[in-house]
Formats: sequence, C-alpha cells, structure tokens
Amino acid sequence: MAVMKKIKVLLVSMLFLTVAKTFAQDIHFSQFNNSPLTMNPALAGNFDGRFRAIINYKQQWSTYTTYAASFDLKNVLKNSSTVFLSPGLNIFDDKAGAAQLGVMQANLDVAFGVHLNLQSDLVLGFQGGYAQESLSMSSLTWDNQFNGVSYNSVLPSGENLSSAAFSYVDMGTGIDWRYFKPSYNSISHDAMSANLGIAYFHFNNPVISFYSNSGEKLYTKLVVHGTATFDFKGSKGSLVPSFYYTSQGPAKELTVGTGIKTQLKLSSLYTGYVRETYIMFGAYYRIGDAFIFLTQLEFKNIGIGVSYDFNFSGYEMPSPFGLGGLEVSLKYVIPTLTHYTHKGSKAKL
Repeated sequence: MAVMKKIKVLLVSMLFLTVAKTFAQDIHFSQFNNSPLTMNPALAGNFDGRFRAIINYKQQWSTYTTYAASFDLKNVLKNSSTVFLSPGLNIFDDKAGAAQLGVMQANLDVAFGVHLNLQSDLVLGFQGGYAQESLSMSSLTWDNQFNGVSYNSVLPSGENLSSAAFSYVDMGTGIDWRYFKPSYNSISHDAMSANLGIAYFHFNNPVISFYSNSGEKLYTKLVVHGTATFDFKGSKGSLVPSFYYTSQGPAKELTVGTGIKTQLKLSSLYTGYVRETYIMFGAYYRIGDAFIFLTQLEFKNIGIGVSYDFNFSGYEMPSPFGLGGLEVSLKYVIPTLTHYTHKGSKAKL
C-alpha cells in the first residue's frame, strides 16, 4: 500500500508540472495560415472578399482538443482611398487531459492599414480579449483520499485551490506588410503576392494561477510569419512557401514549408460571384518535432483544409509511433462583387 501511495504522489506531481507547462504556452495550429487572427491581429481583413469566417479543429495525441472560430470584414471605411479599417473576432476553446484543463478565450481585433502604393499595404493590428482557464477537480484523485486501504473520493483532497477557474484580460498587437502584383492579363497567370508580419501577445502580462497567492504570469509571445504565392508563368500552377516562428518563454518553434497549388477553375471576370477553384498539396517541417502534410481545396467561396502531424521528437509517450495530430479547417468568404458599367469601367460593390 505504501508503494501505491508513492505512485499517486508521483502522478499528482507530474500532473501539476504538466499544468504549469500548459499554462505557459498558447494554443497553436499547424495550419497557421488558416488561423490568421490567432497568428497576428494585423491579418484581419487580409483576404479577397467582403466577409470571412473560419472554423478550426485540432485533435493532438488523443489528449489535447482545440476548437477555434474567427470572423472578419475586409474594410469598413468606404470613403477613403488611402486608409482602411478591418475589424475581426476570434474565439477558441482548448481542453487537455482527464482533468479537462483548458482555456476559453474571445478576442476583438482591429487592423488599421495604409495603402503605400498601388501594390503594397502596411497594417497595424490590435487585439483585446477575455480568457477563462479551468479544470475539473472531480476527475482528479489525490494522495489524501487514500485511507491506507483503498481510495475514497469522499475524503478531502487537502489541496488549497482558491477556485477551479480563473479569468483575465489579455492584450496583443502586430504589424503586417502586404504586397500584390496582378497578372499582366487574364491568361498570363504571372501574379505574385506576399505578406510578412510580426506580432506580440500578452504584453499586459496576465497572472495565471488557480492559487490566489501565486504571482505566476503568462509568458509574452513573439510571432514572426511570412507567406508568398508565385504563379508559374503561363501555367495554372503556383508555389506557396511560408514560415511561422514563435517564441514564448523557454519554448521556441519554427515551421517552414511550401504548397503546390493548381487552378481548377477561373474566377468570374464580370460578377465576382464565382471565385477561383483550386487544390493545394503542402508539406511542412516543424524543426525538431514533426512533418506536416496538408491538402486544401477551395471552391464556391468555401475552403477546406485537412492536415496531419507526424511526430518524430521525444514526445513518444503521448504520441506513439509518430501519431501526432489531425487538424481540419473550414473557411467561407463572401466575395467582393464586381460589375461593369455600359462604358466598360469596373466598379466594386
């Protein structure tokens, strides 16, 4: 029985080490380009259309489950040709382990941009949010609940938790540079686009702890990211390289890779109702941790992305045989409508 008691103490200690590590790190998606508002608030409005909605789902190691949703508008300033304003909202919910240790957070995003010239923009974004972290105490067992013969859930745990949940205000900011060179004509297929951004999260250093006397704070997080699209001139294919780097406390992550995109259907030239249809296959490498493979299809204003992480790092216990995480994204975009006047001039609605 003494051996069982020591094992329970060890397991509880391991749990709280995991809890502390989880608190210190944010959620992240392997499909980082399909979760723009969790990557940088300045990415609000960075799409071709009027309104965008994205839903993300990630199941990692059969232990961590993350849901996220975001909504943003392209531009709410209709009377300016120099500046633009794009608001957004993103919500996520993350749960881990038997204790259902998790965080639910809602953020408002505002991206304010300036047209530097006909081909490039500079955008500054701000994010303000409210988060609640919680765990299920009823799912945990404690050393004090072992009566010397067996486990008894009625016995007090002896843990002085002030609450099984706490909340805080969270703040972030970011900047993004965008570039776009259109095709020379409708059949040349030689367009190019790119964006490069930096974001800084949790700069207000919120306190995160279930214990009222703890001063533990959430690590600030730095994100650097970039994506480009290079059309293969005269063909229907495009190369889409991208990278994502984040640093939060002792944790560092760098993911690099590229996608190959093939156009299946041209967008509507006259109305904008029918968008370009394409399929993309991508391969990415999260340095020292995993290979990520992505398939993405966009059609009729809807985008669907499915990816899987194959781990090869030291996380062998939660991720046996390289089985990492399934991730799915669903995107819907309301297009910017285009019509032509009787003189042939183009206008956007």
